[in-house]
Amino acid sequence: MNRAQHGPQSRRGFTRPQRGLELIFSKLMARGVIRPTCDYRSLHRALEEQGLARRFDGTFVGFEPREAPDLRSVADRVRRLLGVRHH
Repeated sequence: MNRAQHGPQSRRGFTRPQRGLELIFSKLMARGVIRPTCDYRSLHRALEEQGLARRFDGTFVGFEPREAPDLRSVADRVRRLLGVRHH
């Protein structure tokens, strides 16, 4: 995943299309030949450690998750790509 998220960018700042192994593996995954592994325990642990989630213990207690550190920059980039102005 890291390789896919941090791929080379063009001079305009867009991520370049997949090439080589990335392209081959993405096609194999799309066809269902290989399946990516999902480690949900690790995902849940990481979310809890970052304060973005908490385990449900059977009681409904108010919980205000911490904002993801890069959420604003991601949202701003999506807005720019879509041509939406943020007020």
